[in-house]
Amino acid sequence: MTDAPISVQDALWLNMDRPNNLMIIDSILWFRQTPDWDAVVEVIDERMVSRFPVFSAKAVRRKDGYVWKQDAAFDIENHIIRPDLPEPRTLDSVQQYVADQRSKPLTKSKPLWQFHFIDGVVDSDGADLGACILGRIHHSIADGVRLTQVIFGLCDPIDGETAVAATVGQGRKADPDRKPASGLDRTRSAVTAAGQRAAQTSRDTADAVRANLEAATEASKQAAAGVVAAAGDPVGTAKAVPGAIVAAPGQLRDAATSTFVRGQAMFDDALDIVGDPGKLLDAFSAYAPVPEEATNTMASVAKLGLSGPSVRTVWSGTPGIEKTAHWVDAFSLDKVKEIGRRSKTTVNDVLLTIVAGTLMRYLEEHEEAVDQVMWMIPVSLKPFDAKMPEELGNHFALIAFEMPLNFEDPKARLHEVNRRINRIKNSREAVITFGVQRVVSESPERLSVFLTNFFANKAVGILTNVPGPRSQIALAGTPVEAMLGWAPSSGDQPMTICMFTYNGRVHVGFGTDEKLIPDSERLPDLFGQEARALYRSVTGRDPGL
Repeated sequence: MTDAPISVQDALWLNMDRPNNLMIIDSILWFRQTPDWDAVVEVIDERMVSRFPVFSAKAVRRKDGYVWKQDAAFDIENHIIRPDLPEPRTLDSVQQYVADQRSKPLTKSKPLWQFHFIDGVVDSDGADLGACILGRIHHSIADGVRLTQVIFGLCDPIDGETAVAATVGQGRKADPDRKPASGLDRTRSAVTAAGQRAAQTSRDTADAVRANLEAATEASKQAAAGVVAAAGDPVGTAKAVPGAIVAAPGQLRDAATSTFVRGQAMFDDALDIVGDPGKLLDAFSAYAPVPEEATNTMASVAKLGLSGPSVRTVWSGTPGIEKTAHWVDAFSLDKVKEIGRRSKTTVNDVLLTIVAGTLMRYLEEHEEAVDQVMWMIPVSLKPFDAKMPEELGNHFALIAFEMPLNFEDPKARLHEVNRRINRIKNSREAVITFGVQRVVSESPERLSVFLTNFFANKAVGILTNVPGPRSQIALAGTPVEAMLGWAPSSGDQPMTICMFTYNGRVHVGFGTDEKLIPDSERLPDLFGQEARALYRSVTGRDPGL
């Protein structure tokens, strides 16, 4: 691999790294049995490192930007960690180890990833719980969707059918006893057909997107003008953006003005995506293309550009170094789907409603209450692709979701969440935010840092909902029992939540700042309580979760 320039979108994540909020995507895979670790390393080398040269390259800064430079001393064993945890290796000690790692940066003199192999995990009674792998990959390498696909590519279907729009491995060459992959072929055909249907849908709606883009552009210019005004108004900035550059020097204001007057230019890449309907597969799958109301698009832009910082609560402040990692006991996806069917809402609506109830109860326990908090939700702008480019990269937009926290009745809260999500679906917010992200990434570094904090500090954190394989998969012949992850927080965000569906179960991970969120171990318990309360409210029965 020759030196390859790092795109401005990917380099932004390198510039956003802070000791108290690292730009690292952490994930964990659980196994009931301990894998053959040598076989796992072989798979990682064959399917990840050899296929994607970026995993054997260092990020090197030059005068004209960053490049991926091949690491001449690369040794995969330098990226495989086998921690010597004290015995017994309980679930609590593993959880603390994951939390400790989330606080540690990756070594920048090496390629920016690690896998930690942990075996011999037991419960409090000494019963064997199996093993796990903690993966840590820097966001500059790829976005969460691409990295999820990379992880899926390390695995093989067990029953020949994964039913997920992602690349799943076709079996290790050294494994002559591997089961036939005919089911995988059927899956690949189904995925291809779905992609063709989605592409046709997006072609039919491309003209409608373009027709509405002009109004969206004008709205974004108004929002951008608000940001420029804040950058030039120390008093206004101090009120709107805590910790921002309140005495912005002249060159910073000039850079802000120069950047934002290019209102139409910020949509160059968005227009390119609209011009290639196949690229819209994931975006249109998650946020269906329906005729939008101009007011919804205007409201979306105003929400991003003109709203104030995140409402102050017990978790407000400047994050510290130490982080936490908690997760919810996996529960039935069918129960979640039943709630959705009975209420005419989606799985995503149901899970967001449970999160809202969780935060309500948490704030009540700390004698606080707020009407709503904003979350940033990633939406992929490129489909899962069996022929992913070697450079991987970041191709997503962030949707700002104002989560209601003032509905005591779970069913009423669900319908309010559904109403707000539908309003976002009925707009072009993803296209707009993609353009704004491009502007931020192309700005001078000092300005990009200011703008990143300006937008990030409006939200409590990052909230992801990832649909994984519907059937069980295996890594190097060992079945994967569960998987989940944590996206990085930026600015002063104190929390990240990942919801991951896999093999008919829902897995939820909470990643928090230890300094800002006391009693964070309460969050999984409160989530379970709210899940049961919502099920009872909608169905009239006890879920038995």
